[in-house]
Amino acid sequence: MLVEHLGCPEEKIRVVHNGLDHDLFHPMTPSEEFKSRYGLLDENHYLLYVGSENPRKNLPRLVQAFAAARKQLPNLKLIKIGAPDHPGQYALLQEMIRKLHLEEALQWVGQVSHQDLVSFYNYADAFAFPSLYEGFGLPPLEAMACGTPVICSNAASLPEVTGDAALQVDPMDVDGWVKAIIQVITDKTLQEDLKLRGLERAAKFTWANTVQKTIEVYQEVDAL
Repeated sequence: MLVEHLGCPEEKIRVVHNGLDHDLFHPMTPSEEFKSRYGLLDENHYLLYVGSENPRKNLPRLVQAFAAARKQLPNLKLIKIGAPDHPGQYALLQEMIRKLHLEEALQWVGQVSHQDLVSFYNYADAFAFPSLYEGFGLPPLEAMACGTPVICSNAASLPEVTGDAALQVDPMDVDGWVKAIIQVITDKTLQEDLKLRGLERAAKFTWANTVQKTIEVYQEVDAL
């Protein structure tokens, strides 16, 4: 974008990615107390989304895809974590949920503790992130670090962040999202492949690497 829109020479650009707290985000077994507190049942399949209702997050299409996927997977549930911060979009989504009769299938959870967030990542069968635009996109990496299969959009920074460790889908393609959700939930081989790829991918994003690359940029500039 710097090259295309601002005309910045590509050789002058250095990319330093965010890091990830691997002491916090890692595979673990959620407790029975956690499952009981949030009413989670082992006989269900859970698709997880973490984030706001910002229009760029593209949640209406995810809800549409989820509704369609449930026709083949009636025990599929969608959990959305994050406090509402876009009242208009929140109201639109709630109306869509009512029209699609998803009130009992979609669980809206507000802000949670870091430990509960890690438990949600670990308990989910898959993580969905359908954004139209992201400057970076930490939630997919957090999910990967917990060993959760990730489905994300192929837009903006997400392909660069997730590499080949996520199932990538056009954010505008609702049918593509339906297919991807069903495939990840039902294909155990694909689940295991995405889990292993995700763990390997997430391991590359550490704050130590971020610090080191930032220092290298300062040293490069200082040497000019």
